[in-house]
Amino acid sequence: MFLSRRTVSLALETPQYSQPFILGIEPVLVLLASICFLAPALYALYLRHRLTATGAFFSRLRADDVPDMCFNGDSATEAASASNQLYRLFTTVDDRDRTSADAEMTFDTTSILDVRDDVELVFVPNRGAAVRSFFERTLAVLLIGYYLFSAVGVNVAGKIPQVPYTAQYGWGSVILSIYIFAISWFRVASSRSLASKVSINLVLIYIIQISLSFFHTHQFLQLGGSLLPLPLILVEPCLLAGLFALAMMSPIGNPPAYLEVTKGLTPWPETTASLYSKMTNSWVNKLLALGSTRTLALADIWDLSEDLRSSYTLAGFKEFKENASFSVALFKYFSYDFVFGIFWSMAGAFLSFVPTIMVKYVLDYLGDNGPHSTYTAVLYVLILFVATMAYSMCASMSVWVFRRVGIRLRGLLISEIYAKALTRKYSSTVELQAGDDTNDSTDDAAQSATTSPLTRGTIINLMSVDASTISDTCADLHRFFNGFTMIFVALTLLYRNMGPSSLAGVLGMAVVVRANYYVSKMFAHYNTQILIQGDKLAMRINEVFQSIKVIKYFAWEDRFQQVLMNIRNNQMKELRALYVFWACAVFPWFGFATFCAFMTFGCYTLIAKQELTAAKAFSSVALFNMLRNPLDAMAGMVAQIISAKVSLTRLHRFMNEKSTLKYEQLSGRREEDAPYIGFEDASFVWDSHAHGDTFRLWNLNVNFPVGKLTVIIGPTGAGKTSLLMALLGEMVNLRGRVYLPGSTGADAFVVDPVTRLSESIAYCSQQAWILDGTIQENILFGAELEVMRYDACLDASALRRDLQILSAGDQTKVGEKGIALSGGQKQRISLARALYSRARHVLLDDCLSAVDSSSALAIYDKGIRGPLMDGRTCILVSHNTALTLSSADYLVALKNGAVEFQGTPMEALASGIVTSEAALMRALSARASGINTPVEFGFQSHGVDALTEVAKQPVTDEGKIEQHDVDEILPSAEQQVVDADGGWDEFQETGQVKWDVYKLYLQSMGGFLFWAIAIFLMMFQQFGYVAQSVWIERWSTDSSSSEKTHGPLYYLIIYGIISLVYLLSSCVREWTMFYGGLQASKVLYEQLLQRVLYATPRFFDITPLGRIMNRFSKDIESIDRQIAVEFLFLVHSALMIVVIVILVSSVVPQFLVVGAVVAAVFHYINIYYVNSSRELKRLQSVTRSPIYQHFGETLDGICTIRAFGHERRFLRTGMFKIDTNNRPYGAMWACSRWMSLRIEMVGGFIATATSACLLLSRGKIEAGLAGLCLTYAITFTDNMRLLILLRASNEMNMNAVERVHEYLQIEQEAPAVIEGFRTPSGWPAHGEIEVHDLALRYAKNIPRAIDAVSFHVKAGWKVGIVGRTGAGKSTIASALFRFLEAEQGYIKIDGVNISKIGLRDLRQALAIIPQDPTLFSGSLRSNLDPFGKYTDEEIFGVLRYVHLVNDESENCGASSNSSSTIERSKMAQAVNVFKSLDSMLSESGGNISQGQRQLVCLARSLLSRPRVIVLDEATASIDYETDMKIQDALRAEFKSSTVLTIAHRLRSIIDYDMILVLDAGKVAEYDTPHALLQRGAGSSMFWDMCASTGELDVLVELAREAAERRSGSAK
Repeated sequence: MFLSRRTVSLALETPQYSQPFILGIEPVLVLLASICFLAPALYALYLRHRLTATGAFFSRLRADDVPDMCFNGDSATEAASASNQLYRLFTTVDDRDRTSADAEMTFDTTSILDVRDDVELVFVPNRGAAVRSFFERTLAVLLIGYYLFSAVGVNVAGKIPQVPYTAQYGWGSVILSIYIFAISWFRVASSRSLASKVSINLVLIYIIQISLSFFHTHQFLQLGGSLLPLPLILVEPCLLAGLFALAMMSPIGNPPAYLEVTKGLTPWPETTASLYSKMTNSWVNKLLALGSTRTLALADIWDLSEDLRSSYTLAGFKEFKENASFSVALFKYFSYDFVFGIFWSMAGAFLSFVPTIMVKYVLDYLGDNGPHSTYTAVLYVLILFVATMAYSMCASMSVWVFRRVGIRLRGLLISEIYAKALTRKYSSTVELQAGDDTNDSTDDAAQSATTSPLTRGTIINLMSVDASTISDTCADLHRFFNGFTMIFVALTLLYRNMGPSSLAGVLGMAVVVRANYYVSKMFAHYNTQILIQGDKLAMRINEVFQSIKVIKYFAWEDRFQQVLMNIRNNQMKELRALYVFWACAVFPWFGFATFCAFMTFGCYTLIAKQELTAAKAFSSVALFNMLRNPLDAMAGMVAQIISAKVSLTRLHRFMNEKSTLKYEQLSGRREEDAPYIGFEDASFVWDSHAHGDTFRLWNLNVNFPVGKLTVIIGPTGAGKTSLLMALLGEMVNLRGRVYLPGSTGADAFVVDPVTRLSESIAYCSQQAWILDGTIQENILFGAELEVMRYDACLDASALRRDLQILSAGDQTKVGEKGIALSGGQKQRISLARALYSRARHVLLDDCLSAVDSSSALAIYDKGIRGPLMDGRTCILVSHNTALTLSSADYLVALKNGAVEFQGTPMEALASGIVTSEAALMRALSARASGINTPVEFGFQSHGVDALTEVAKQPVTDEGKIEQHDVDEILPSAEQQVVDADGGWDEFQETGQVKWDVYKLYLQSMGGFLFWAIAIFLMMFQQFGYVAQSVWIERWSTDSSSSEKTHGPLYYLIIYGIISLVYLLSSCVREWTMFYGGLQASKVLYEQLLQRVLYATPRFFDITPLGRIMNRFSKDIESIDRQIAVEFLFLVHSALMIVVIVILVSSVVPQFLVVGAVVAAVFHYINIYYVNSSRELKRLQSVTRSPIYQHFGETLDGICTIRAFGHERRFLRTGMFKIDTNNRPYGAMWACSRWMSLRIEMVGGFIATATSACLLLSRGKIEAGLAGLCLTYAITFTDNMRLLILLRASNEMNMNAVERVHEYLQIEQEAPAVIEGFRTPSGWPAHGEIEVHDLALRYAKNIPRAIDAVSFHVKAGWKVGIVGRTGAGKSTIASALFRFLEAEQGYIKIDGVNISKIGLRDLRQALAIIPQDPTLFSGSLRSNLDPFGKYTDEEIFGVLRYVHLVNDESENCGASSNSSSTIERSKMAQAVNVFKSLDSMLSESGGNISQGQRQLVCLARSLLSRPRVIVLDEATASIDYETDMKIQDALRAEFKSSTVLTIAHRLRSIIDYDMILVLDAGKVAEYDTPHALLQRGAGSSMFWDMCASTGELDVLVELAREAAERRSGSAK
């Protein structure tokens, strides 16, 4: 280039240069480097064109035909995006292509890039592009002309003699300028991926050329003259600066014309931002401006850019993980981002030392210790400012690049965990409690953390804790590379500054590094132990709150609180040890710079006998201080990486778990004679590695008739549910074959145009699985809403009357797990989901058990045997043989895991498999004779003919719902979602964190004495820190003076004493604050647990479990490990700023003016940033709960999801929730970088202003004081940045305390004990119950659930409570336990008004078996007797009552080491898992059947032999024979107890003393069964209910016999 050529000429003529500059070849080197940079991209473009040319379809597409929609450089992501967008633009793709997926029998978790219906294409204008392009080309042409002018050696005004130049010097610049013009033109015409590389290439060329131009200009000015006029010399840098400015103001590459965004959102602005905007984070300005004027809402936050979306990240990651381990695949996938981030980290590290070097030069100038002119000193100050700006940008880019990796990685890991959960093997094998088999005292804590069983709590922790740990570690990796570079540069500069004496400091540094390594290792150990205890606590808390109603029924809150607190105390013990060690680790952390400076200065002055000047002293101290941060960062990163490794190992273990064999077992070639649905010589087990005493299905040979109804019957525990699971492929196939169509995803199902059905599966589980949403959403289950079919399903599942009762109709939100619905309503919604689907094959697992008899008959006739099931295969598990076998086509009877019988119902009746009931015999005889038995329904319907017409209607767009259709068909009066407590959405605070929240935390830390000590220690520690610097200033000043007062040893000893006092005060200060933090964690956790455990049941009805778990996991973790630490650093930074201002202004009073201006700027930045960051943190916390909630729902309903083939839909929903959470998370970090960058820039201005003030005061201020001021002025930036960051972070972290504070205000139940109203010992002695004018309401603004109910129950009576589903039966039961407080009236038990006594006295005196059986993971003993109150004999006694064991089983004893085994000849005989009280039950009792779970719950309640027993559908899932035996046991063994039984099986209660019939919350009838049946048809609701069962004659006879028995006993 021109200046390089002139330098060569100047070197030949100027004697000042010892050797000529050869920088004239620089243009050629830059050109070659640029070509090498672009070569791979150009080659990739060439290959792409060749590949494109081979495709007939793509060869006809031009680049202009398809908008470039935000493609990035990642090939997999780009290809996925392209396929999605081309599908949108070319909609002629035939849907029939999907049928090829029928052959694919595996669930591909990355097949998620289907066309989304919630996105839109948004046009993004590229404003000013034409103007920028014109000016860029103009300046490029001028630059070419300028270089040509210099190359030909034109004589400018006769002042430049003609000098011959070689081509390599003169024409290199011309070639480079032409190259710049060419690639700037090519950039506009190239693809976006290549254009971005060209843009970056141009910027790098401009930076290099401007730097060289500046260097040569400086050389000319320093020589004092030039061969060229100064204006002409400045032409080149001005042209280059103009080109650089245009490049910075332009977007990188060609911005996309269209962006795909979620409807209603704006695109991620970084995608189209200019390079300047990206470097300075200015693209977040609009969001910050909006946040400063009002509270940000979720809709205000941009949609994620394409590369940040979890779906595209998951798709792109697929090709990397196929041939590598998970960890290696992660590194390869993010390798480009790592390289890019490392570049910025290293560049920032080099630039960070420039201000320190400039400070040394300035101090040399002030101390007259160097040949520096005033011009040079001013130049040093300017370089200090520019270097600070450049460092700020590089550091900001480094942090943001790695943070983007963290955001993407977080979405990827959670998506992978979710995808794995969808394909995870569904197993009912026993899972131990997390950590029960782990030796916590082992030194290998990491191994114990990675070998504990994967329970539900552990899996949730993988998503909430481990994924965040790994992603945060990757996001912080810039600290590692930055620290490594800084250490290398700092040691080099130290050696140049202090000579060999610096080696002593290096030796000291090695000692400190070794100490830091030990600290990091111990940190990893304690972190691992905390993780282990966290897993245990998460699992227990999850179980406790899932079972909270059972805990409240038995008044076990205090005992489970103690169990949880014991685990919590173990966790706090590890946390306390961590903080004690942290406080001790202050010595290597804070003492690093002090110790190294002590060693170096001692060697320099005592051994080397050198004079310690201010420049050397303070520059060395600055370097040591700069070394402390990277060394601390690297030590912290080592600990963080170790923790991440533990988390990654845990995650890797989960990812390597066996996947479901469903797709493999259901695939394969079907033989001609093989059943279409069924088994061939098949045997199944839940776990192929299980012991021989586990449940198995043996020798199954079943051919289910297609298009017919098959009923599966058998006693409790026979394997009916397991048979369906085996058919669905969820059990392990030991041998034989299983056949079932429709095992591909729902996206591949094709609806037959004739039958309007697809070869797919619909499944209704025994325990209804309900999603947190509206009733309509649960029924549709992702399908389009067809009005007529939907209306028919409401009738077929008997839901219409329920919708009339609900205020919002089918738009009523049901809450998590359908908590707002009764058991019957949940079961019927689950059934309606199966009926509404277009699946040809329907599997129903005991779906009639939870509904009353009339509803069961209606559902069976209009649903299971109705028109909606025409042509559909139905496999129904049921105990209601009288109803289901009357029109069944096929029967399969199971016993002990084997098929006992299969054939027609008539054959079963003839063989004696089915009991010869009169009703069943009549129905079968009538069917055999061809006579149809009419059925009367107790509610209005649209008739069978209407349903038949609906079932035959084709699927058309006209069938989809419109609002006016809903108004006509659905009976709800409202079309809005109603919630009695103000909404199901999570409450979110707005504005600043209230003082009450801060007050709560500060008071939890300690009282007045604690804070007095803490404040004193903080101030004393700061005094020690300043004293070190002041003493060094005195030392250097004395060393430089001609009259030395003391020797170096004196100063060195005093310096060591001051440093030791400083370190001790730092240690005590840290531990004091950590003690306060631990105390606050302990107090807040105890209060939170106390308030939530004793909250009203209504709170749990309207609050999803995921939301509660969020408080106990993420929020408590923040309180444990962040708030106290960051609060300490916040106070430390604030005190440091005060010290700096006082110190610098005392030396340079002008600093006060600069400080005032800077304070105003900082105040503006603070307000501008904190308001937005606080709301973004809140939004991130609020949007995090739905991820856990949806994940928990998926784990609960995994079999249903896979049966319907909806894995991809749920994965898409999960990733949408992840992206929703990542939106405020990414925006929060972008705003954080915006703030940090501007603070660092302002800090650079402060250091520059301080240096300028010192230059103006030269001769008035000693060099030592100047060094002291400059050293502190440079640290002012870091402290101010930390102050604002920590203030914002502290306020964001206080959001966790705020959320805990919210739960501390929740409504509480009545006191557990009321001392003035204690019940007498042995109460109730008789069990007499009086209910008078009772009115109950679930919430203030909804109708009464029970209205003016009155009835009387004498002591020892057995009362059956019946009524239609939703009539208020369970509400009456819950009122006895005061789950609802009476609005009017009262309930008295043995004359005691239960509203006057404590809840513990009341509930422990009663017993209830709730509708939903609830068990805990652990042994059978721990479930029956959690607190060890009863003997083995007593426990086996109740197990015998409920027929879970017989005498032979009881004799096995309580030991788990029984030697009994199954003989091979008796494989069909299943082993009784209840033979030992040490038998383990999995989470929620998943390894036993639903009926067995109900029996265990029944045994648990009967163990206390209460006087009042409430059975709420306690035997609904039990076979009739066992039910009868249990009822006999209740009558015999609990004859003196009062029993209230809510039952849909009328035979169970037909011989009771009284029957209470409820209807719409009122008492309809209350009399003896015999008296009610004597009223006849139309006069008794109970008679109508008995008639609807089909066994009226039997029930009448049983009631008569019972009445005679009672009459006889009375006589």
